[in-house]
Amino acid sequence: MAGRVGRVPVARFSRRRTKRVALTMAVTVVALTACFGTPTTTPTTRAMEAVPTGLERFYTQVPEWTDCEAGADCATASVPLDYSDPSGEAISIALIRHHATGKRIGTLFVNPGGPGGSGVDVVRDSLRYVASNTVVAAFDIVGFDPRGIGASTAVGCVVDADLDD
Repeated sequence: MAGRVGRVPVARFSRRRTKRVALTMAVTVVALTACFGTPTTTPTTRAMEAVPTGLERFYTQVPEWTDCEAGADCATASVPLDYSDPSGEAISIALIRHHATGKRIGTLFVNPGGPGGSGVDVVRDSLRYVASNTVVAAFDIVGFDPRGIGASTAVGCVVDADLDD
């Protein structure tokens, strides 16, 4: 049943429906929190079962975080230049981590979208615009620069002659 406040329609929910919505939200938050759990230094055996052959060295790396600008930590992660040849050349992906300002319950990763978006810039320069104070208090927030963007390794996909054509 809907009512009106001034000219704005207002939805009215029964207590029973409100409790169901609250319970659903609580279960969702608990489930998402369980996905992040307590950080470990190495992947679990179960996580390693799903690793494609040849990519093990990338899945077992642990970023070496160092202090960087704006009170955040920075690191790099190594990824294959060509996933169809994981034993070939590796490139670096830039990472930045903003620590939770309150009681930490997990980690959120920021994908800047694109093309050309920098997750490092989002976390460093725009976090207050993209995340609420509640989220910033509860989560470490990690951004990354996709391959070829910002501080990550530049990637050339075509040779100059192909560009000319």
